[in-house]
Amino acid sequence: MRFRLLFSPEAAQVISELAQNDPKKHRRVLKTLALMEVNLRDPGSTEITVLAITPHP
Repeated sequence: MRFRLLFSPEAAQVISELAQNDPKKHRRVLKTLALMEVNLRDPGSTEITVLAITPHP
């Protein structure tokens, strides 16, 4: 099942900043989001709202 990712304005801003500041991390984040979009293993909904992307310690 394919999902559609919906980004909040804050999440979209963080992704664009990440593209400028850390391209390697940006690619990893996009890859993870793409995998989530293709197969999240959640049978309930076809939409996922990304509220924020925060750095992992």
